[in-house]
Amino acid sequence: ACKKVLRAPIKKDEYDWFKKYVFLSNIWMQKSKKTGRFMYEELLAIGRTMSLNIVDNMNSIYEHLQTHKHWDKVMAIENQTLVSRQDDKSVGLLMEKGLSQLFEMKSDDESEEQCEEMKNFVDSNMAINMLTA
Repeated sequence: ACKKVLRAPIKKDEYDWFKKYVFLSNIWMQKSKKTGRFMYEELLAIGRTMSLNIVDNMNSIYEHLQTHKHWDKVMAIENQTLVSRQDDKSVGLLMEKGLSQLFEMKSDDESEEQCEEMKNFVDSNMAINMLTA
């Protein structure tokens, strides 16, 4: 059933039901009768298998692109950073008042480490959660 719910195309109503009733349940701490592994291990195995297919497809595309006659020109393109932070005005993420105040906060010596931890957490996790919600 998990494979069906997680397989493309993902149906929003089925996925929402899965998240609400199955994902949050304690069923994941029970052992599978077939394999003897915990159910969460079974779910992780499904995720690994699905991601391997995606990785194999991407590797195949990359290998095909390398055979293109202009591949050297593509590889000669240099990296350039246009936006280095998620809270850049042009990105539009993390612009809420409380979050912008956090990034501008000046901290005293005692709480400087905690302040930096909070800034790093928000910078690395908050925008991802906002985009995927």
